[in-house]
Amino acid sequence: MNEKKNALLLPMIPALLGGVLMAVTVFLPYIVGYDESKSLIQYIDLYQSILGDVAGTVFAVLIAVMALFALLTALFGGLRKPIPVIIFDVLAFGPFVFLRGDFGARGFPNDSYSLGVGYWLFYVGAALALGGAIWMIVCKAQAKKAPAPVEAEAPVQAN
Repeated sequence: MNEKKNALLLPMIPALLGGVLMAVTVFLPYIVGYDESKSLIQYIDLYQSILGDVAGTVFAVLIAVMALFALLTALFGGLRKPIPVIIFDVLAFGPFVFLRGDFGARGFPNDSYSLGVGYWLFYVGAALALGGAIWMIVCKAQAKKAPAPVEAEAPVQAN
């Protein structure tokens, strides 16, 4: 059992880091202008002031759900559970794509604003987590196929 856990140590690292990276992107610049940059957290206030409390709350819930699923991806990556990593990676990607579509519908990016590092690092984190989970599945399958180590027998002593 210990050998199986050791075999999953290397693939666990990208799965864990990918989940953490996806969660951190909520605080990194998502939209960058000539003289300003805004993270997704800062956009919650902007949405509430422009569109009202209901739209701001919906936006806040989407961001929270995305961050929660990203943290669950990291948690299960650290626990070396590849199937939940894949599930929560995909679930975190859903709100991310929806938010990107919403920004696109509102005209971002445009000539004055471009997508920031938070946007691009989310893709990197999602790919890392997915790659680490697939690697874990492969390592688990190889560990099951590997023959059990044969222990040397003790010599028999004559009486």
